[in-house]
Amino acid sequence: MEKRFADTRAEMGARLAGLEAVIAQLQQQLQQQRAKCMQHREELASQEQESDASAALQKLTVHVSAIHAACGFEKEASADCLRMLEQIEARLDSHLAALAKHEGKKPRDKSNQCSH
Repeated sequence: MEKRFADTRAEMGARLAGLEAVIAQLQQQLQQQRAKCMQHREELASQEQESDASAALQKLTVHVSAIHAACGFEKEASADCLRMLEQIEARLDSHLAALAKHEGKKPRDKSNQCSH
């Protein structure tokens, strides 16, 4: 009877060791999957931010295009937002200079402008 008990105990000990090894392996896999999940979440958040920035830039470009057209410029397919803003600024400068000349004042000081 003691031999049978010892054999059963040895068998259960071996099963327990096997199950503990499986549990350790599963915990390691779970940790790896959690790390991958976190990485995918960060990538998704980054893509969403890029998408939001792209949408904001596209919206800004639409508004700048409308102002560009209102200033009397021809619509150019190759004109980007920055180029249109430069043209609008130049047109505003010329109008301000003409207005200042008409009022007998000096044109605005260009030293206060932001550098490009």
